[in-house]
Amino acid sequence: MSVRKKILVVDDTAYLRKIIKEELESGGYEVQVSEDGLKALTHLPKFQPDLVTLDIEMPKLNGFKTCEKLYNDHYAQHFEYLNYNKVPIVFVTSNDNFEDRKKGFDLGATDFITKPFMKGDLLNVVNNILFPDNILEDMTVLVVDDSKTSKAIVVNSLKRHGVNILEAENGREAYTIICKEMDHVDMVISDLEMPVMDGGELCRRIRNELGLKNLPFIFMSGADKSLLIDVFKAGGTDYLVKPFLKEELLARVTVQMEKAKLNKRMVEAVSELRDYNKMKDDLIAVCSHDLRSPLNNILGFSNHLLSDDSHKKEDVEALGYIKDSGEILLNLINDILDLTKFQSENNEIEMYPLSMYETVQISTNAFKNLTQEKNQIVSVVNNAEKTTVIGNGNCMIRVVNNLLSNAIKFTPENGKINLTVDNIDQNVILTIEDSGIGIPKESIPHLFDKFTKTSQRGTSGEAGTGLGMAIVKEIVEQHGGSIDLKSKVDEGTTFIIKFPAPKDLDMEIQKVADIDPSILI
Repeated sequence: MSVRKKILVVDDTAYLRKIIKEELESGGYEVQVSEDGLKALTHLPKFQPDLVTLDIEMPKLNGFKTCEKLYNDHYAQHFEYLNYNKVPIVFVTSNDNFEDRKKGFDLGATDFITKPFMKGDLLNVVNNILFPDNILEDMTVLVVDDSKTSKAIVVNSLKRHGVNILEAENGREAYTIICKEMDHVDMVISDLEMPVMDGGELCRRIRNELGLKNLPFIFMSGADKSLLIDVFKAGGTDYLVKPFLKEELLARVTVQMEKAKLNKRMVEAVSELRDYNKMKDDLIAVCSHDLRSPLNNILGFSNHLLSDDSHKKEDVEALGYIKDSGEILLNLINDILDLTKFQSENNEIEMYPLSMYETVQISTNAFKNLTQEKNQIVSVVNNAEKTTVIGNGNCMIRVVNNLLSNAIKFTPENGKINLTVDNIDQNVILTIEDSGIGIPKESIPHLFDKFTKTSQRGTSGEAGTGLGMAIVKEIVEQHGGSIDLKSKVDEGTTFIIKFPAPKDLDMEIQKVADIDPSILI
């Protein structure tokens, strides 16, 4: 069972002692009360508090005098069980002003609470002190200031929260320190105006010469606020105007530390994702090779056995199933490899001027046998004088092939498929319209998802892998284009692909007629 924390409450008003005692006891603390500073000091040897609350205005010994005594060597011996032999002190006072706060913090106080306070306010402050969020603990901060008093305030405030401190009196000394401790410094807090090297020059050198672009750098300045724009020009992340309260310092430091930690976690996460992505690519490459080799054997022997007329009818039917299943698996492997290749960061596609109209003609010629088997009417219309786009021939043919094969697959016999090329508003637009079975409204938002469950069999039972549309979208976006569709069940589907036309429409077009479209079907 854990030992309860002890709190000594010192206030000359009886009803406030009662209120404070009840609130702290509700938080599980053991509370001892005292009506003035002198009596409070007599409780130390036996009670040994973990925290003291002090009123400022009290008879015999006021709060400031009591605080001084609690921190002198004579009474420090009673706090050997605490960090730095110092008990945390919270002033609870109605005389809350900047001068009193500065005096209290100079003496070593931890916090201030203003009377009257809302229920729970004091308990929250005490909980944060005795059970702090350790975001600052074990962080290392370089404090740079030529004023010993100002520097001491910052150093003492941060040390109480477990911060490791490095100190420097000017920019040159600080730069030497950070060069040696580059991997250990988590933040720099520097005065703006200093001899030898000022804070602005220090920040610029840290950013430019050491490359520490994300290191939090907080400036302190008593200068005119109009000069603070120079702080951010130098690379500062935040600033404090002197004189400042301890709470403001801790708030700014905490915010910057949280941002720095978040940024560090994001960088680590991105690096980890890249490693996983590379592992995925390597695994897919190995698997695809090991999977394709036996599949090619299965397909080869299936074709060989099917060419033999001596087999029984049921054997031929079984061999047909084996061949069809093998082809589906091979198409799936090829699609996965293609999608991985298009999404790879290292994949640099060669781009050059080519004719969209010629690309469409190559694809439609490659699919003539399929359209003739289903007695479909395919028309290609060019409404543009110039159909030049900047792209990769193989990739563009893959886009048209996937969309055209889908149109053939989902259009019944005697159906119609129209391919139209236009040039509107400096965009080359390819429209592929079919009179097929259409796409249900609820499936359209998921059509371009990988391995989408919206994939369905064609009008003649043709199977799909669920990756064709994802590949099309990936290629189109890599070429700076966009894809959209309109569809209605039992009436047909229209895909609209838009590519930006090059500014120089008269540039020489690279022929794509020599590309073998069969490798992309």
